[in-house]
Amino acid sequence: TGFTLVVLPKSDLLAPKPRVDRRTIFRNIPIPTSGEWIMPTIDLDGSKQDEIVLSTEGIIQYAFGTYKRSDVRGNIFAPRLDLGSGYPDKYFFGRSDYDYFFDPPQPDPQALPLSNNYPVFTPAPVMVNGQIWTVTNTIDTGTGRGSIHWLRIDAANTAIIDEGYIGDDTQSFVFPSIAANHNGDVVIGFNAVGPGPKQFASSYAVVGRTAGRKTVFGDPMLLKRGSASYQLPTDVGVASWGDFSRTTLDPEDDKTFWTIQQIAVDGTHWATQITALHIED
Repeated sequence: TGFTLVVLPKSDLLAPKPRVDRRTIFRNIPIPTSGEWIMPTIDLDGSKQDEIVLSTEGIIQYAFGTYKRSDVRGNIFAPRLDLGSGYPDKYFFGRSDYDYFFDPPQPDPQALPLSNNYPVFTPAPVMVNGQIWTVTNTIDTGTGRGSIHWLRIDAANTAIIDEGYIGDDTQSFVFPSIAANHNGDVVIGFNAVGPGPKQFASSYAVVGRTAGRKTVFGDPMLLKRGSASYQLPTDVGVASWGDFSRTTLDPEDDKTFWTIQQIAVDGTHWATQITALHIED
């Protein structure tokens, strides 16, 4: 078994009467050659180049910091999927001094740890100014807490321009998502949860600024605090959570970002937190 990728002409979706009959479906894409959890890149440049698909590598090495690029090429009505010639073709390698992180503890010691699903490319990467921004979950090996690994990649040659980690000494950061604009502003939205008092699953964001080849992020901001440790009566092993968060650029104002996360409102209920962040010059 493998993954399925659906390719549709954008003009068909934006037509007065949308249509999907001219779609192309790539089925049973093999994991060893495509990587895991393939995710199309959102192209904010509006370029006419091939569509880029990113994934993590989960079969060959099981090594954190290993990623795979594939490309959807050719005529949009008859595209082909270019997976490359096999490992290590089209793979690129980030820092590997951290590792995968799974399920963070909650304040209530009787509650199950919060599910982090599988820490791979759950959010869609975004391409701005010919550069791809993406995030995934990892573990800070010093604190044992979940942290965020962000990467900025040159789309022309799949080379990493800049990367780094965002974490906390007492809380785990999970389910990150990223967006960027053409002015160098970057926003990552995510959940934070920890074992300390009132460190319930909450909505957070962090804002970065890019100048040249360097991106600097500020301190994480609490957007909405959760109210309880969360666990359903049917949960076994881990408390159900996620699987996604989403951060996007406002289509009419490129200084405003929207970020969406779950928060825990009581022991068995969650809510959706939607926050608009306006970036001042």
